[in-house]
Amino acid sequence: MKIFLSSILLFFLSCEANAQLTIFPKGAYKSLAELKEKKPSLQGDFELIRRDDSKLKVNGYIDYKVKSEFIGRSVINKEIYAISTGDTLYLNCTLQRIRFDYARVLVEGRYFAFDGGEALTDIDAASSYITVAYFGGLVGALLVYSLDGQRSTATNKSYLYALDTFDGSLNVLNSNYLEKLLEPFADLQAQYSVLYLKYDREVLLRYLTLLNLEY
Repeated sequence: MKIFLSSILLFFLSCEANAQLTIFPKGAYKSLAELKEKKPSLQGDFELIRRDDSKLKVNGYIDYKVKSEFIGRSVINKEIYAISTGDTLYLNCTLQRIRFDYARVLVEGRYFAFDGGEALTDIDAASSYITVAYFGGLVGALLVYSLDGQRSTATNKSYLYALDTFDGSLNVLNSNYLEKLLEPFADLQAQYSVLYLKYDREVLLRYLTLLNLEY
């Protein structure tokens, strides 16, 4: 059984690693409406710089900072909703009220998935609480992934989020929320409900991807 479950997880990991390029044309989108229409209103070269794992906690667990020679910092911080580099889409977490800077979109479709720190709104992240995971005895700056959509360090954690592009609503992507999303789709819900590792991060991302295919 363990070998079978491991094979499933390896399949999910492979699917994420070989995901298609973003479907959003290169440029900066100043609203969710522009993003849905796939019509960026700003063009220019943006440099997406990924933070070292050791700096993530200090910066609210947001992975990317953005630089541009042509677009001012204020516009990048406060006016741009999302940036596409042509192969990857990044969301402005400031506009999602999840700290600041940008997060890479991991799943695209009706629902976007991305990592972020604790929200500045009343999003209920408590339901996804799980004991902090340790990997190989290493703690401190080492970033690892734990259960139910959380990734953790020895002292803090971030969350996996789902953005509904239909209405712009944001929720923590955990097993409880995903099961609610799957309710209209009996076959998918039945498959997901019997999984032993339904709270695993890669399982959550895989089933959100499958859900997006239904729309």
